[in-house]
Amino acid sequence: MPRIAPQPLPFKEALDFFRGRRLAVSARSWRDVWASEHVHAFTVARVTALDVIEDIRSAVDRAIEEGTSLERFKSDLSDTLERKGWLARTAADAERAIAPWRLDTIYRTNIQAAYQAGRYRQMVEAASLRPYWMYDSVGDGRTRPLHGSQNGKIYPFDHPFWETWYPPNGFRCRCTVRALSERALKRRRLQPSLETTRLKPDEGFHYNPGMVRWAPDLRKYGPKTLRHLHREGIGAPLGLEQLEQKITLFRDGYRTSGIHASRKPLRIVPMQSPSSHGWTRIETGEIALQEDILSDIRQTLEQGAAKTTRQIEAFQTLLHELGHHLGKEINPAGYAKDAAYRALVEAVNDLWARHNLAGFLRTLDIRFDAGKAAAVFDTQLRSTQAWYLRSVLRLLEFDNAAEKALVEDLNLEEDPENLSDRLWNIVRAKKPHLHAWGHFGETLIDPAGWVRLLDLLKK
Repeated sequence: MPRIAPQPLPFKEALDFFRGRRLAVSARSWRDVWASEHVHAFTVARVTALDVIEDIRSAVDRAIEEGTSLERFKSDLSDTLERKGWLARTAADAERAIAPWRLDTIYRTNIQAAYQAGRYRQMVEAASLRPYWMYDSVGDGRTRPLHGSQNGKIYPFDHPFWETWYPPNGFRCRCTVRALSERALKRRRLQPSLETTRLKPDEGFHYNPGMVRWAPDLRKYGPKTLRHLHREGIGAPLGLEQLEQKITLFRDGYRTSGIHASRKPLRIVPMQSPSSHGWTRIETGEIALQEDILSDIRQTLEQGAAKTTRQIEAFQTLLHELGHHLGKEINPAGYAKDAAYRALVEAVNDLWARHNLAGFLRTLDIRFDAGKAAAVFDTQLRSTQAWYLRSVLRLLEFDNAAEKALVEDLNLEEDPENLSDRLWNIVRAKKPHLHAWGHFGETLIDPAGWVRLLDLLKK
């Protein structure tokens, strides 16, 4: 009788996940391709030669497919990188090349992300049999206290907890998730957790790679099914009416999280006057947009994708106006009569919309080019005031992550009457010798005042 030798099979779901990633170049830091963008773009921080990124990607791909050990991965890749001059041998070289210790991080982080995303797909498909998931932090001497704090937490598979806390939750994270049946819960006398933690995973890992990657492909459904899915808020909107429904749900989601928001169903209407990009009327739920912006939005909805920079900018304008329906109400009289008040409110809202544009498009299930969206974020500032504010924050040492956190707080939770004081307090915290002069918004509408502030911050 012939002997049968078992052969290891590659983890197909993990391979599919990893091979679905595009290449991305990161100039200085992994933060350049933030959060869920890591799912769709394979990035090795500080590497700017595309052929070297492809070498690293190929090595990770082989490791997943063949089950390559860490030592074999490091040995093979080190030889390749050394031949191309990309292996750092000294601390000075590490500024322009890859230090050997980073190969360990590249291996563990990418393989863990791929395997966990593949595991996520498998567990979702088995959720009818095992609907409860339990967080397992390993619990040994190398477990981070933050990750260990979630150990043993049990939630239904579709609980919001898993949108943020599904592993990996940091570089070299070894946490896993176990799927449990109702019977297993009873047998082990376990109870689902009642409260969700306010803690966040490590910076840059507050997302679920499996959930982002394994979104349903709506192109394979027929018209009747698609109409039903759209009624349930699934899939890209087919026209302005469905877009209005989706952005209303988007706004209401903020309200359920405790953020103040308007209540009328949102309506998108054409502007009668070209005096600005758009305006908002809280009491009626109206969002008015210029006709050329509306045209770009309609074309995007027909395509199911924002293919041009103009189309992405159109949705940034929509999100900007939608932002005025969120957070504490603006003083109408102050906004109409006080240019400094108006400039600061608009600058904060513009930066908020810019930071949330990619997530907004994903929420609408609209496909887009991440590179073009990044260009909108970096260069196509909607107003001079927003550019002035960002330049001040940069001198105050706010990077993109810190800026995003600040404008989230200012736009959604701070009273607009207090924005000026909040920003002057931030300035004084960095530069105690510097004293406020007037409303902070005045520095955003007066070029001389803005230059004066920049000069003082540079000293």
